[in-house]
Amino acid sequence: MSSFLYGHRLKENTFRDLPFALILIFSLCLSACASVGAAEEDEVFKPVERVVVSLDSAEPLVTHITTTVGVTPLIYKIVPADATNREVIWQKYDDTGTEADIYEEPLDEFDALAIIPENSAVAYLYTYGTGIVTVDAIVADGISGDNGQDTKDFIQRFYITVQPTVPVTNIALILDGTPNQGRGNVDGTVLTGIVEPSNATNQNIELSIVSGGQTNAKISENNTISSDTAGKVRIMATIKDGVAVGYDYAKEFTIPMEVYVTGLKLKQATVLMVGESETIAPTISPNTASNQGLIWKSNTPRVATVSNNGLVNAVAAGNAIITASTKDGNYVASCVVSVQPLRIGAHDRIEVTLNMNSMSLSLSGSKSNYLQASVSSSYTSNQDLIWTSSDDGIATVTHGTHEKMVRVEVHVLKGERATVTAVSPGTAVITVTTADGQYFATCNVTVNP
Repeated sequence: MSSFLYGHRLKENTFRDLPFALILIFSLCLSACASVGAAEEDEVFKPVERVVVSLDSAEPLVTHITTTVGVTPLIYKIVPADATNREVIWQKYDDTGTEADIYEEPLDEFDALAIIPENSAVAYLYTYGTGIVTVDAIVADGISGDNGQDTKDFIQRFYITVQPTVPVTNIALILDGTPNQGRGNVDGTVLTGIVEPSNATNQNIELSIVSGGQTNAKISENNTISSDTAGKVRIMATIKDGVAVGYDYAKEFTIPMEVYVTGLKLKQATVLMVGESETIAPTISPNTASNQGLIWKSNTPRVATVSNNGLVNAVAAGNAIITASTKDGNYVASCVVSVQPLRIGAHDRIEVTLNMNSMSLSLSGSKSNYLQASVSSSYTSNQDLIWTSSDDGIATVTHGTHEKMVRVEVHVLKGERATVTAVSPGTAVITVTTADGQYFATCNVTVNP
């Protein structure tokens, strides 16, 4: 464009009457034509150097390949990647009499590769017997001709040794990510198949649902089975040509689909009186869980026991921890049980009696004797009693080392013993009273010189 404008200034008389726009268009056309001509001159034929073949998209193989009877995907690519001609035509020879065919597309959808590597293509070799098959990869006009100007076909030959198929003898199905093997989670469980023997020729397992009842079970692309509800699902695991070419290996499995436990809660604490009982109600999540079985334990059975259904019985005063664990998932929750001793109330039937209503003591002879208190009530627990003397100057009453108003624990129906000791001549009344002061019994004591 710059050279054209330079010419315009030299010959401005010639172009004086032309509109400037026409001049500009003419200059652009000249530049475009020059660019096209340069591109055509720069285009260079790039020949094919080699065809690289592999069986598993990993390391490329040399021209000698070993496979087994059946279908063999040949993953290939052209080197260099920007070769001018890249279309490969495959041609096979049955050198040793074994039957073989090669196709650009698989004969069965199950034979197709799920993923083809970038800048690669795939051909499918079908063999029906053992032996050696010779295969040519041909790229038409793939290389330069002998005269350096024309082109000719590129041909690369592969020798494929076909060995016998190692048949499948068993498939073990494992349910991963579950607390217990052999069952599936309705929310999804990954199915993993293990093929036996480990060197079986074909190990690609296809899973399909035979029947699922009302579960509406389905298997996703990554072999995850899930369902809408709990129930048994029958699935089929199939390995194409697993036994031999044309003979599949298949095995059926029954999977119980369940709603898994995801959590457990108990009330944090409860208070019981001795002799009382309470059923601790668990909260299992979700409430539709298939297995809601629990294992109950008490860490201190002498204080509180617990049955298999969560019934807690208070045995004696103290604290105990009641623990429940789920059979599914082993989720654990605990409740602290505080057991309190019972107290006698006005509404209870109670009677306090002494082993004697009166006694005589002597300062010069028998200075002491004992009283036995008996308490009977509707409770079967320990009660508190208070012992007193109407005149400590004449007679005192003790329990253990405590004098006067002594609180003693008296077991129901067994009573408790207290010692009465003479102090000086006279009379006194010994009284035993329940802790609430509503029930009592007395004994008249006479102290002689």
